[in-house]
Amino acid sequence: MQKSAKLTKRSIYQINSPLKGIAIEQTNIPDDILNTSLCGVGVGIVPNVGALYAPFDGVITDISENSSTLFLKSTYGLELMIQVGIHTELLDYSYFPNTLKIGDSFHRGKLLLTFNISEIQTSGYNTACSVLIRNHKQFKILHTYPEAKISPQNTLIRVSRTF
Repeated sequence: MQKSAKLTKRSIYQINSPLKGIAIEQTNIPDDILNTSLCGVGVGIVPNVGALYAPFDGVITDISENSSTLFLKSTYGLELMIQVGIHTELLDYSYFPNTLKIGDSFHRGKLLLTFNISEIQTSGYNTACSVLIRNHKQFKILHTYPEAKISPQNTLIRVSRTF
């Protein structure tokens, strides 16, 4: 009796850049935890505009107390952490004003958060942002676009998932 071949479906997904700026390798993020895979795998962005946009269709699963870090889940199950700046969790809420709530859904390209780059820098903090896939073992990163000028309408990371 002949065995039938196991069928798998391979889907490729794109994560758009949530920020406008310069993409950098994760290892170049100036933080000893974020530049490793402890919090996830991805890239950094040095922003030149203080606006953070939804990188895909999804839902907000968590928000840090001052809103400097967002946790997002895509409609296809990818979990993404976006942290604005290095150690900016020490700043108060006024640096990251927003009306977001856990459970809010959004579409790719929606403005999620604004922040003032010069105020964060004047307060002594680095504005390099982290864009990290939290459940990276469920997704294969096919390509990232570090060391490039990037905008929210551009693909930042391409991933695949085998079902």
